[in-house]
Amino acid sequence: PGTPFTIPMGWYLAIALLATFRGTVMGWVSPIQSWFNIIKFAEYFLLMFLTVLIARTERQAKALLWCGLLTALAVMALGWRMYLEGGYVGAPFQTHREGATYGAYMILVMGLLGGLALESRLRVKLALAALLAVSFPPFVGTASRASYMGVAVCGLTLLAVARHGRAWLVPLLAAGAAFLILKPPLEVKQKMESTFTGARGTFFGHEIYADESVSERLTRYEGVMRAWVKHPILGYGITGPAAVEGIYIGELGQMGVLGLGAFLTIAWRILRFGWQIRCGPHP
Repeated sequence: PGTPFTIPMGWYLAIALLATFRGTVMGWVSPIQSWFNIIKFAEYFLLMFLTVLIARTERQAKALLWCGLLTALAVMALGWRMYLEGGYVGAPFQTHREGATYGAYMILVMGLLGGLALESRLRVKLALAALLAVSFPPFVGTASRASYMGVAVCGLTLLAVARHGRAWLVPLLAAGAAFLILKPPLEVKQKMESTFTGARGTFFGHEIYADESVSERLTRYEGVMRAWVKHPILGYGITGPAAVEGIYIGELGQMGVLGLGAFLTIAWRILRFGWQIRCGPHP
């Protein structure tokens, strides 16, 4: 289907295929693992195109939103169970809980709920605000520093683009910030305080103090950048030696400047399309 994102998504997949084929020939990537990851990318894009094809009317769009809301409620219930049991909240994997994965999903949910609340009637606005309040404690329980930064950006973005309803949004953002700063759970407080304490390390020759997780990630980022300069155009291929957690540096290491450029083009098209909708006729 024709969308503002179709062409850059096609270029993104083509670059991923080319970079990974090159990486496979050079022996940098595992063929099975890398090609299945590319299929996963294609699956995400296909899901978007299927949504565009299905949601042709307002009624169909509302049906998809209701399905998404019911799924989010189930995920919130799972998060609350883990939150009440103590410990970290996260998406359940085979051997551990992944807090950042749960946090990223909840950012999407809270952003959608916040956007709908800003454009809804009073009764619906109150219901959505209540859902936002319910979703926040298990989100905080993820103890994911990346998720905390992400939700802050999400809230400020909603505040910036809101056509009306800021009087509802500001108290919610203030309450959430106060909860995180003044009364965080003990596990969250300990993790945040430990961010810049720990063993001394180096990052591009500069001394840093950070906990094991942060230090390890920065070390890997430095390794990716040093490897990338040897193959800057196409990188090493998907899941290659330059694959790391971190979307921008990961794209750069795996698909070079071409892949990162295609990814940023998709992101820009999405932002521009959203802004065009925001500047459209008022309801």
